[in-house]
Amino acid sequence: MKQRIAFVVILSLALSLRADEPGTQSGDIDQSSFTVKLSDGLTLQVIGLCDHPSAGQTWWKPDGSELADRPYDNAEKWVDSDLGMVRELAMRTSGNSDDTVEIDIDKSRSRSSTIGMKDGKATDISANATDFPKDTASTKITFTLATGKWETQASTQHGRNITTTDKGSVAFGGVYERPAGGVISVVRDQSKLDCRLVAVDKDEQEHVARRSFLTSVKQVYFEEYDFDVQPDKIKEYRLQTRPYDTEVEFSNVSLIGGEKTDVKIEIRAAKR
Repeated sequence: MKQRIAFVVILSLALSLRADEPGTQSGDIDQSSFTVKLSDGLTLQVIGLCDHPSAGQTWWKPDGSELADRPYDNAEKWVDSDLGMVRELAMRTSGNSDDTVEIDIDKSRSRSSTIGMKDGKATDISANATDFPKDTASTKITFTLATGKWETQASTQHGRNITTTDKGSVAFGGVYERPAGGVISVVRDQSKLDCRLVAVDKDEQEHVARRSFLTSVKQVYFEEYDFDVQPDKIKEYRLQTRPYDTEVEFSNVSLIGGEKTDVKIEIRAAKR
């Protein structure tokens, strides 16, 4: 614990982030199906909405008109709200699995997501139960994307070191062995960049670690990453980053079935 606190204190005094100006994806918008196909192959779609839980309920399209077919079979209740209203949002993200996609739903107070199931099989549709203040008529859904190449900003062989660059600072904690592999902690101030940790083994094979823990204080982030290779087989750990470059916004999405709205879809440079 003392080591973690020390990392945070040191990093809070480090250089602030200066993100490079990234490129922006272009794409085609199909207004009729509320779908965006980006130039790198990623497809984003807001399929429909429904009251939660959706069992026996009528679905509607983002513009409030009726959706003929329910997008998935999930019908159970998994979110409660005593103060507001809960809507299910069916959204599809497919095509380019290398892109990082973050979703922000305006006016929502909480969101719980699961995989949409159809005939007992997983689909590429996410089922999102989202809590809104009572009588909220519409919302805005923003997909923020990082689509570019990863760049190594800091590396370590055994952990317990600090690196400062023009993109911010990174502090690596110790490396610890677990039955299924290992874990390493990272503290960073690179809040405006997409980040991942890669473990490179002694055969120069890269293993993308899974982020198992994340918390932040005043834009200083503490993370833990799990990897599936034993630490004695790892040559180097690399903290890699890339900028968020593109936003896709669906505005004026109806939260009330039958109440028509004029949905606007826009592709633009990310604001981060």
